Amino acid sequence: LALLYHVLLAVYNVTLHPLARIPGPKLAGMTDLYQMFWCYHNGRSIYYRKIKEMHDQFGPVVRISPHEVSLQDPEDCLKIYAAHSNYSKDTAFYQTMGIEHGMFGSRDNVQHRRLRAPWQPFFSHKAISKLDGMIQSKVDLLCTQLELQLRQKDAASIQHLLHSLSSDIVSHASAVDGSLRALDDEFQDVRHHSLVEIMAATHLPRKTLAPSIITRDVLVDELHSFTVAGSFNTGSIGATTLFYILTNGDIHRRVMQELDSLQGNITHARVEKLPYMAACIKEGLRLGYGPIGRLPRVVPEPGAIFQGHRIPAGYTVGASSYVQHHNPDIWGEDHASFNPDRWLDPARDKRLGRHLLTFGKDSRRCIGQR
Repeated sequence: LALLYHVLLAVYNVTLHPLARIPGPKLAGMTDLYQMFWCYHNGRSIYYRKIKEMHDQFGPVVRISPHEVSLQDPEDCLKIYAAHSNYSKDTAFYQTMGIEHGMFGSRDNVQHRRLRAPWQPFFSHKAISKLDGMIQSKVDLLCTQLELQLRQKDAASIQHLLHSLSSDIVSHASAVDGSLRALDDEFQDVRHHSLVEIMAATHLPRKTLAPSIITRDVLVDELHSFTVAGSFNTGSIGATTLFYILTNGDIHRRVMQELDSLQGNITHARVEKLPYMAACIKEGLRLGYGPIGRLPRVVPEPGAIFQGHRIPAGYTVGASSYVQHHNPDIWGEDHASFNPDRWLDPARDKRLGRHLLTFGKDSRRCIGQR
């Protein structure tokens, strides 16, 4: 009976299901097993690549599972991720990540804004600038470690070192002497402090956040998100950017020329003003992807139409940075190439920046983006 049920369900999914007319592989529409296979293929997920292949074959709107549709068209993506969009996050998806209590996993956009507001001052440009000395000391330590490893083994893992660097910086900033020091001081033993006392002690503005929202689960999820996003993603994107710079002689030469123009006085404020360096970083963000999987959203009432395909309310749509960052309609036919020059024209830079999904989009973008 169980087998018969699943067979009938698979047949229903590709015949009478509300998404049955959406283009895509029949197997993907029949069962979640198709997605699971590519998510665990040889021990690692390559489903994001399969989704790109689906778009290449079936077009800008593709059914990638029985209840989910992937979007490729740039305007469709801007629509669902807009600042005041009523497309909410897919609760089931973010629950599997174990961070459903914090702002990253918050389904309701209003609640997300209330959760986000108290943290904004900690991630302001002024607050981050105060960490320059600590960050420089960590970078100096990395350089020392790199030289030591090269002397001992003639090789070193830049990605491993950058993951360690970013993890060290985030941990130090959030728990020792950075802009989030107040949290460390006040949350050593949450059991012995009321939530209102904690909020007052950490200077979180209570007028923007109801005490009932600040819970231990929320705080744990927020700090977990800060640590993972700030260390793993930063390290991976940094390694990607360095790889492309060091393996292209012309790009490497132009970067060094800009750095040499600083005459040894290399500070964060001065490096920020180097146009070619900034272009390399943006191109690294594009090909580093950030969260490479989908960012699913639930279609609101009364449903939506994407490229002529109607999606009923309650079903999930989304886009991935991998698909968007390799869309030739946005980046041109050289989308697979590391080309910082694409960012040097101010008008084009602004247009391209709208389509980066490395940090998410608009009101749901990463709070650490600067």
